[in-house]
Amino acid sequence: MPAYKAPRPNFDWTRTSTQQFIKMFLSRSTELDTYQVLSTVKPNSPLDVAVQAFKEHTNVPLQIPLMGFLHLVGTWLLKNESVIEVQGATINPDLWAIVLAPSGAGKTFAFSQLEKACSQSLNVKAEFDAVASAAAYIEELRDKNRSLWFADEFAQTLGQIEQVGSPLAQCKEYMLKTYDGNPIQRKTKAEVIEIEKPVLSILGVNTLESYLNKISEESFTDGFSQRFSYLLAKADPTRSFEDYPWYAVDSIQTSLQAAFISIAGVRLHKRYTVGKEAFRAYQEGFKVLLKHGVSESFYRRLMYRSFKYGLIFHVIHGDESEVISTDDIAWAMRLIDIHLHDLKELLAQYNYGDLAKTIRRVQEKKAEFESAGKDFGAREVVQNIKRIKTVSEAKTVLQFVQEIEAQERKQLRLKEPIGQDAQYRIAA
Repeated sequence: MPAYKAPRPNFDWTRTSTQQFIKMFLSRSTELDTYQVLSTVKPNSPLDVAVQAFKEHTNVPLQIPLMGFLHLVGTWLLKNESVIEVQGATINPDLWAIVLAPSGAGKTFAFSQLEKACSQSLNVKAEFDAVASAAAYIEELRDKNRSLWFADEFAQTLGQIEQVGSPLAQCKEYMLKTYDGNPIQRKTKAEVIEIEKPVLSILGVNTLESYLNKISEESFTDGFSQRFSYLLAKADPTRSFEDYPWYAVDSIQTSLQAAFISIAGVRLHKRYTVGKEAFRAYQEGFKVLLKHGVSESFYRRLMYRSFKYGLIFHVIHGDESEVISTDDIAWAMRLIDIHLHDLKELLAQYNYGDLAKTIRRVQEKKAEFESAGKDFGAREVVQNIKRIKTVSEAKTVLQFVQEIEAQERKQLRLKEPIGQDAQYRIAA
């Protein structure tokens, strides 16, 4: 199946044509998740080279290398102290995102490969180390401001931040100030630590099941969690683990190094501005993506990321001008579209009944066992799923799972994925 390619019409830059362009550019593909991801990747760009390397040589969900690549390039811009000016506001190209993927999906593998290649060409890597206390966070940020934090098993950290009395509890206040770029001060007996303009990019990764267990619905919907964008990195049914007995690391590195070397040749500026037509494109996209029905607080924060993604795509696409274009915003909006889609699905996860949640956990555990080449029958269900107590219950749930998988295979043949809601209607 070929990668989805963006429509690129020729048009005059009037308000009407901008509306038509954005509506066409944001028309969602009906392909599988993998190809929705590829719709955010400009063909033959350095990002395309990197993502295609993982697509060809691994079964890693492509959301992981996509976000890893964007965060590393964004951090390169942070190191350069580049900023974006839009309608009188000044914005840093920092990104806060969480990718939720199955266990064994290659989260740390993919990022380590990207980081290795990026460090050689752009001299950028995830320098910010994991912290166990608010004091450690301040010290780390003081020493490594304008850096990247790659946080594996991020739900554990977030859970501790939300826990009253935890050593990380005060970190929430510091992270909120970091997000807003407000000064941070911490006084101790030994010293006073002050960070005038804190900036940090964060890429957290976690399994979906662990995230839902660690982060309550109340915590997820509060203002702190809304600072993050989310992507659900599901296994690609067209790239089975059975077809990848060995990851061709050398080939992956060759492609990644070529991608980052290409970007290293782009001349950067300290200050970028959002062009008039690009801002119109943002306004039109804001209206188009309201279709997701996400609450205003989540929606606005995600939409404002359009300018950050716009600058990062601007550089990835080799544009050396100081003006962020309509094309840059359009590519950014495609990614925002997927963020909104996945956020809505994630919010729905908190609202499913007990049966649906149990079925989802059985699906995830079954995938883990099968990835390891192990059988997963009723006995294994009872041993691994706390809610299921008897073999009879396990057989019933497995039957639901088999029906869901049969529907997925059928939809795959039709090249139209079954939606999350449809899955649980089957189970119900």
